Amino acid sequence: MKKIILAILFLSMITAFGCTESEKDVEEVKKIEEQDKKTEEIEIKNGNILNRDIIPKLAKIYKIEEDEIKSSFKKAKSILINEEIEDFRKMEGIIIPGKYELKEDIDEQRDEFIRMAEERYKKIEGEVIDKNNLTEKERITLASIIEAEALGGEYYQEIADVFLNRLSEGSKLQSCVTAEYALGYQRPYLTFKDTEIESKYNTYYSEGLPIGPISSFSDQSLEKAIGKSTDESLNYFFYDYVLGDMLFFSDFEEFNNRGMETMERFKNESKVGEFDKINKQELYGK
Repeated sequence: MKKIILAILFLSMITAFGCTESEKDVEEVKKIEEQDKKTEEIEIKNGNILNRDIIPKLAKIYKIEEDEIKSSFKKAKSILINEEIEDFRKMEGIIIPGKYELKEDIDEQRDEFIRMAEERYKKIEGEVIDKNNLTEKERITLASIIEAEALGGEYYQEIADVFLNRLSEGSKLQSCVTAEYALGYQRPYLTFKDTEIESKYNTYYSEGLPIGPISSFSDQSLEKAIGKSTDESLNYFFYDYVLGDMLFFSDFEEFNNRGMETMERFKNESKVGEFDKINKQELYGK
C-alpha cells in the first residue's frame, strides 16, 4: 500500500514540475520540424540574379552544393528559354518574384518555376493590346533589363521606350546592367574597359538584345516589354544616385552634359566610390 502511495506521489510531482524526459524530446523534435518547415520557403525579389541571389539560397535550403542546382537548371526547357544558352543561365529571369514553399526535389521545383513563368507570360501577353514584334524570348530578356535598370521601381514605360526605340533604329542598347551581368559585378559607373567585355550578354559589345535575361523581373516590366514604345523621341537615360531619380533625354549632348554634372555630384556627396563594386539593388533600390 505504501509503495502505491509513493508511486502516486512521484507521478504527481512529475506532473507538477513539467514534462517527462520523453515528452521534452517530443517537444524538441516538433520545434526542429517547425524550423525545417520555415527554411523550405524562399523569397525572390525584383532584380534578383541566379548566381548572386537565388542559387545560394536554394543550395542552403536543399542542403546541396550550388553546382547541383546549376546542373538541374542547365536542363531547363521552355518556350521562354533561348536554347543557345548552354549553362544554368537558362533559368535566369524565369523565376517570378514572390514567396515559394519549395518542393522536395530541385528538378520538380525547377519545372514548377517554369510552369508559373509560362502561365504569367501568357496572362500578361493577353492583357497587352498593342504588342511589339519581339518574340517571347526577346520580350522576357527585355523585361529583365528594364527591371535591372529601374532601381527606383519607377519609369518602366520610359525605360522600355528607350530600348524599343534603339532596337527599332538598329542602335546598340549600351545598357550598363547588361555589361555588369557579363562582368559578374556592379559599379555606380563602369570603366571603359568594363564595357569592352566580350560577352553575348554585354550590349555595349553585341548588337541587339542579350542572349537571355539578366535578372528576375516584375509584371510591370514584362507588360512594358510586350507593348510598343509610347514615346519615340526618348533615346538616353541615366539614374542619378544622389537624387534617387531617373532622367531621360532625346538629345545626346544634353544627356552627356547632365551625366557629367551628376557624376561630379556623386563624387562629392556619395560615401561609395564611383568605381566601387556594389549591389545596386541593395543600395539604391526602393
